[in-house]
Amino acid sequence: MANEPELVALPPFPPELAGQRGALLAPAVVDPEIGPEICLVLFEPDLTWRRFLADADLGLDLAAGVVRLPPGAVAFFAWSVWLDDADLLDSLTEEQTGEQEMRYLTAYLGLLDPHDPSTRALLAAAGAQERLPVVLFDSRQGRVLELIEFGNDYGLDELAGAFAAEVENEPEGSFALAAEEFRRRYPVETLVGPGPGEAEEEESEDAGALYDEGDDDEEYEDTGERLLPDEEPPGDEPL
Repeated sequence: MANEPELVALPPFPPELAGQRGALLAPAVVDPEIGPEICLVLFEPDLTWRRFLADADLGLDLAAGVVRLPPGAVAFFAWSVWLDDADLLDSLTEEQTGEQEMRYLTAYLGLLDPHDPSTRALLAAAGAQERLPVVLFDSRQGRVLELIEFGNDYGLDELAGAFAAEVENEPEGSFALAAEEFRRRYPVETLVGPGPGEAEEEESEDAGALYDEGDDDEEYEDTGERLLPDEEPPGDEPL
């Protein structure tokens, strides 16, 4: 797919997210011949890792689940970008951390309300697509920087039904308060699953493990319930 970010027609970017970092799914037109599609928008004020786009293939991985917090339930989506070139990754890691290994290049967190019917509709629509367009968005300047296309093997349509069923008989609570508490408790780095290289060395937990938090203030416990297909993280390369 040609990298023509100036042709991407996104809906207005939420003003409350200006200058912030995160991920969201949004309808957009990236190809007039195809029409509206659900795109993954990865936004932040400074996408310094863009310099690798010209030199290496990227993989995109997803860890997702539902967390119950005292204010309510939150569906989380931790999208991680992987760099397939080991030499470039080693040099970047040593430059930034002094270590020889780095699990992923960067990661973005998206949160959705599992009680909201529009969440199920959005995930179902995204999961029905053959591809997942990814838009890199400068949240400070409010403009599209890059457009990348990945294969769509993330089970988003399955997550739509699983998340809705998980909270079907529970009170809604306050999603805004629950999302705020989630961000405070769980940095995106703690949610990113093992990458393709690590999955070959050991049997990894599925990216869609369900995290269930009770009413107390203890750390979440992985129940082991799987919400994505039982397979290795997709690690798709851009088409």
